[in-house]
Amino acid sequence: MTNYPLIGFIGMGMLGEALAEMILVEVGALSVWNRTRKKCDAIEKKGAFAAENIDELMQKSDWIFSCLSDDAAMQDITKILSENNTAGKVHISMTTASPDAVHEATAIARNAGITFINCPVMGRPDIIRAGKAGFMVAGDQKTAQTLIPLLRKIGANTAYLGNEPKTAAAYKLAVNYYIATVIAGLSEAFTAIEAQGLKPKTLLDILMSGPAGSPVMEMFGTAILNPDETEALFQTHLAHKDMTYFRGANEDNSNLHLLTGILEHFEQAITQGNSTSDWSYFARHSLRK
Repeated sequence: MTNYPLIGFIGMGMLGEALAEMILVEVGALSVWNRTRKKCDAIEKKGAFAAENIDELMQKSDWIFSCLSDDAAMQDITKILSENNTAGKVHISMTTASPDAVHEATAIARNAGITFINCPVMGRPDIIRAGKAGFMVAGDQKTAQTLIPLLRKIGANTAYLGNEPKTAAAYKLAVNYYIATVIAGLSEAFTAIEAQGLKPKTLLDILMSGPAGSPVMEMFGTAILNPDETEALFQTHLAHKDMTYFRGANEDNSNLHLLTGILEHFEQAITQGNSTSDWSYFARHSLRK
């Protein structure tokens, strides 16, 4: 086993827990912390040390990973770290955040002597646990090069995107926007086929057997057609947050012709009480009218 620095992980949501589990298996030791202590119970039973407070986690960690819900949570943790004698440590943020928020967090960390690495993740919890996640890394190159071997052990691919952490945030939001357009496009295609008395499942089979087929198409096409069987591994309100950040990161949205419709679909799904449903739900109401 490779000798790694002492590692801590903040944030035991669905994504954070899956990432922490993979790190624990590879590294053999891990400290974890979550504001709601109970969320650490499952990974504690697998061998992680559950810190009673964030100070205890910081004392036991040289690399501090975090995976949080949004800009505010990411910036809050960055400020806490910067105020607690963490100079010389590395903060690896795996939160899907806006470029502006990442830029601000980078400055806060730098002023405290912390190296900030932005490392958003491509993959749901099931994909992460299967070792198929992708990572986008941006920040200090020397530090990133020490981190990347670990990421390659726990995931399928890792891309280093340069010294500026906010770069990775921009790419991650664009990836999620692309996936949202796939979900929306499949939904409309299924709706059109269904209106003609034909079978959407047959259309998905045709798409998957041709050059347009992809794991993303299969995953979300199946989810749209089988809503009652779809586990919410990425919730609608989080996807809406990402699309809002994507809009905010692009001052000129005139060429983003699909974005307004996608945001409206998300907002309708949330209004219907489906904020915690899988994000493929945002397209389903068009199939069920």
